[in-house]
Amino acid sequence: MLFVLACGKKDDNTVQLDKAMLIGSWKFSQSLIFHKPGDTIAWADPPLEGCAALQTWAFETDGKHRFVSYKQSGSDCVVRTSRIGSYTFDENTKELAITYPNETEIFKIFKINDTEMWWNIGPIRLEENTTDYLHILVFKK
Repeated sequence: MLFVLACGKKDDNTVQLDKAMLIGSWKFSQSLIFHKPGDTIAWADPPLEGCAALQTWAFETDGKHRFVSYKQSGSDCVVRTSRIGSYTFDENTKELAITYPNETEIFKIFKINDTEMWWNIGPIRLEENTTDYLHILVFKK
């Protein structure tokens, strides 16, 4: 009798992605602050609700990008900001560069799957603390 057993563990902290994984519309969900990568959450904003939850980051196959945010106007949600630009993604460094006229923002992709994407937007300090924490933006597809 022959038994073959193979086990594997997917490491969620290892980002395996190419530009195709970014394609689509992503809604900003919340901010998370970690002591260090892979550590427990030090602080978290509650998930966005209402008009703020409609904020959309769209990535097209041709390298075009659109950002739209919304605000409350009476009982409706209306566009607050709409920006059109382009983006590039470096598969080696995991850096996403979004370029608008006269401005480029660079984000490090920390985690991504079919329904969720985390961007590291750089270090942040909490209150009077002198420690730099990992600031993550969470997006849902």
